[in-house]
Amino acid sequence: MNLTAEQVKTVASSELYLGDVHEVAGVRINGMDAGIAWKRPYVVRAGTLLHPGENRIEIEVTNLWPNRLIGDAQDVAGKRYTWTNVRKYTKDSPLLPSGLIGPVEVVPVYDLILSPHDAVVRTTKRRFAIDSEHYRESARHQIQVP
Repeated sequence: MNLTAEQVKTVASSELYLGDVHEVAGVRINGMDAGIAWKRPYVVRAGTLLHPGENRIEIEVTNLWPNRLIGDAQDVAGKRYTWTNVRKYTKDSPLLPSGLIGPVEVVPVYDLILSPHDAVVRTTKRRFAIDSEHYRESARHQIQVP
């Protein structure tokens, strides 16, 4: 992913939304660990890991083994990759959603100053979080995030 210097400097931070994942995703950005996403929303903070120029995002997904068991049962030659005494899945069992379904999005996070000395609102296109408890209630009514 290519980013310009302007894109990087205009945001306070960024988050990587992985969309739909089955089941767990480990993320590395430019060779650095960005975290593990194991529940919805599948998101990790990209923070300062993104830089101007070419960025490499690696997503390693670990899923459950039912599809492998179903595949083993479907092999007409009888070639198996797994052995178990679990007989819950047969060759006729439907395959389960598996892997990184997406969509994957890099979402910028902006800082909005509500008051010069009290509160900073951190916002993305999806939601916002407030760093100051004092402004929490009033900010919910003042800021509309689509």
